[in-house]
Amino acid sequence: MGNTHESCILCKSRDIYTSTRYSTKEFSIFRCNGCSLLFVGDKLSDLELQKNYQQNTDTVYTDPQNIDIYKFTFLELASLISQKAKIGKILDIGCSTAILLDCMPSWECYGIELNLPTAEIAKAKHGNKIHVGTLEDYKCEQEFFDVICLHDSLDHMLDPLRVLLKCYELLKPGGLIVITVHDISSLYAKLTGTKNYGFIPPDHTVYFNKESLSKALTLTGFEINEFRYLATKIFLKTIFNRLSKNNNKSFFYWIYETLNRSSLGNIIFKKNLYDVVTVFASK
Repeated sequence: MGNTHESCILCKSRDIYTSTRYSTKEFSIFRCNGCSLLFVGDKLSDLELQKNYQQNTDTVYTDPQNIDIYKFTFLELASLISQKAKIGKILDIGCSTAILLDCMPSWECYGIELNLPTAEIAKAKHGNKIHVGTLEDYKCEQEFFDVICLHDSLDHMLDPLRVLLKCYELLKPGGLIVITVHDISSLYAKLTGTKNYGFIPPDHTVYFNKESLSKALTLTGFEINEFRYLATKIFLKTIFNRLSKNNNKSFFYWIYETLNRSSLGNIIFKKNLYDVVTVFASK
C-alpha cells in the first residue's frame, strides 16, 4: 500500500478497504471490516498535523456571540458530568477557548490546546493550568484527574488508542472519561457522505460510530456507562460556515459572509441531527 496504513489503526485488523463513498481527491479513507472504523488511510505525521492546526483560521469558536450560544450544550454537558462524578480535577483535551471549563466553576480546571491563539484565550482565564501543546508532551502525575473530556478532539488524533491509554493513566480509579465525536453511522452522515460538515480530513483523521467508539474504549480498559445525543444551539450564519468547511471560495462561504453582515445571520436554531454522540465511560 506504499505510504498508507496496512491495518486498522484501532483494532489492527488487516481487513480494510478504501471507502469510495468517503474518499476524496486529496485523501483515501479506509474502512475496517473488523470494527467499522473509518480513518484517513494516508500516513500523516504529528508535524504535519500540528502545522495544519497552527494554520487554522476558523474563528467560530473565538467569536464572542458564538461562545455564548455554545454554552447551551456545554452547560448541559457540565451538568451531566457533575451528576456522574464528584467535584474534583477535570482535564479538557482540545479545550479550545475553554468554554466547557468556564461552565464548571466548582471544579479545578485544566486544559490542553494546540492552537496558540485559541490557547491564549483559555490561558487568560485559567492561567498555567492550560497547556499549549499536545497530550503527548503534557507533564502530569498519574491518576491525577477525576474527569477527562475530549469534546470534538479524539477524531482529530492520529492514534486514538495511544490517547485513550494515556487518559487511562491520568485518571484516578473510578474516574470518568467523556468523549464527543461525530457519529459516521448516523442517518445524516449516511445521507451527506463527503458533504457532511464533520467530514474534514485532515482536521478529522478518524470517523467513529458507537461500535468503533465502544471498541476503542474497551480495548483501553474503560467500562462504558452511557451514550447521549445532546442538542446544540447555532446561528443561521454558522450553519453555512460549517457547510463551507472553511473554504472561503465555496458558495456556502459566500452565503455565510452575506449573512454575517446581516441581522438575519444571528437567528438562533436549536439543532439535534443525532449525528454527534457523547459517551461516558469509567476507569
